[in-house]
Amino acid sequence: MQLWFARGSEVTIREQLVTQVILGILSDDLAPGQRLPSTRELARRFRLHPNTVSAGYRQLELRRDLPVCRPMNTRLKADG
Repeated sequence: MQLWFARGSEVTIREQLVTQVILGILSDDLAPGQRLPSTRELARRFRLHPNTVSAGYRQLELRRDLPVCRPMNTRLKADG
């Protein structure tokens, strides 16, 4: 899954991350059991603050309609 962030956007980086992961799940770009980038890896790769990435992952984890495991940055649930 490719991620892309628009820093000058009115949409926060956290919301951009959440939206892209949701779209990745819905479009099957993220398969059940697939590993997601760690908070540190994503922050380093895109020069984001780790707290921003953590907040996005926490927001995804709180959604009951998404197949995510705890810890969020490990992998998606295999059973959907």
